Amino acid sequence: MEREQEPRTLAEIDSEFIVLEDGDVDIENAVPVSNTAERTIENAASSSQSLKPDIVFLGAGPVGLWTAVQTKILVPWAQIVLVEKYQVYQRSHVLRLDKASFKHCVKENKELTDLVASWPKFIRTNDLEDGLLKLAQKLGIKLWFQAIRDGNELLQLFPSTRIIVGSDGSHSVVRHTMFGNDLSVQKDIQMTAEVKYEVFDTTKSLNYITETYPCLKLMHYVATESIGKPKEGRTPVTLRLLIDSEAHKTVSDASFKNPFFFPSHGHLLHPKLKAAINIWLNAKEHFAGEKRVPGSEKLTALKLSVYRSRKFHTVYNHKGANVDVFLVGDSAFGVPFFRALNNGFLCGSHLAFTLAKSLDATKKNNLTAVGGFLQWASRGTQVGSFMMDKLQLGLSKIGHKVFFETNPAGYNDYVNALADDEIMAAEGKKTALKLFKLGNEINGAVPWQVIRFSSDVESKLKQDIQFASNTK
Repeated sequence: MEREQEPRTLAEIDSEFIVLEDGDVDIENAVPVSNTAERTIENAASSSQSLKPDIVFLGAGPVGLWTAVQTKILVPWAQIVLVEKYQVYQRSHVLRLDKASFKHCVKENKELTDLVASWPKFIRTNDLEDGLLKLAQKLGIKLWFQAIRDGNELLQLFPSTRIIVGSDGSHSVVRHTMFGNDLSVQKDIQMTAEVKYEVFDTTKSLNYITETYPCLKLMHYVATESIGKPKEGRTPVTLRLLIDSEAHKTVSDASFKNPFFFPSHGHLLHPKLKAAINIWLNAKEHFAGEKRVPGSEKLTALKLSVYRSRKFHTVYNHKGANVDVFLVGDSAFGVPFFRALNNGFLCGSHLAFTLAKSLDATKKNNLTAVGGFLQWASRGTQVGSFMMDKLQLGLSKIGHKVFFETNPAGYNDYVNALADDEIMAAEGKKTALKLFKLGNEINGAVPWQVIRFSSDVESKLKQDIQFASNTK
């Protein structure tokens, strides 16, 4: 007779499961809120006509700043402008950094290397942006604040530019205008539901073997939990569940801006999803002694998606003049599981060297692009020591070191290979999580289960919860 399989934790399946979108992870209470979250950035100039940039970036988020700073270090004479919609930081969520994402960055500027070394594994978006912004302004990079709805507006504002970089996120205006929003991959790989609530005083995690694992077998969903730090006598808790499309349809309108509240929206939930939430919350009350703040429970739904542009560089003709246009970060491609920002940093470093080579070749118009670059590199800059006009980068998909030219075609090849690699990895994680769910379902169905609740406890956990209205 087969024995029940040993339970496995989500960390064994995928330590990067707890994901929102664009690489965001909600462990907000594990990282202190910075006082830079509300910082207002000053305008760069009173008129765009006073700025004559060589390069214009649309989007001054972490990836745009990262790419622009490295480009400016490599080509100090270049005039760079970052166009940003907001003067006040809009995000303060926590991101997970992979130090390997910085290994190919510019090394010759001590302030940049010190800044990178100071970043912890988990960092708030506004802290990341604040450090990069200070360095960008010190280097002489300008900022222009304006909402751009069409990429051609950039060329009207800054007619001198011959290079545009779209670093404006997953809904990129640059990609829509100048690449026709031509996506070669666009699909949802997983649906999730997230329940946030507060408890009075403090709480604790369930014991995985004796409490969490039997709960997961009853719930029929893969789930994980985050517990924040207590504040003013209350502790925030977040429960996340991987759900199917049928359950997602019932909560698809629940967004971060307009979440579902259980007293008013609970009846809309799919019965299986509602039962799973009841089981978990009842378990936390039974085993951990949680006392929820009445009415604090709210639910949001999210699709974890992968997408990629068909091209990451194009030559765009505007009124008879050709402009090189590049995509970087979420404008180029997007994957979940903490990888979006880190991929953006990898691509940003490669793009900085590509832009530096392109700018130097343009300035030295009496030389060929390669000749001009080599003459500049021979002066002893880091670009010269960085394998001259090639970057050596290893991708697991390819399985060995590969050289990518630091020119537009080489950049396109690099991002293309990286996107394929990351999308394949995301699909693999999706499969692993499905197998984890299947294992729980099988273990929960066999009659000879060893790790299970008594019938009395199981009945108690399955009781419907009468959610109260918020009394705060």
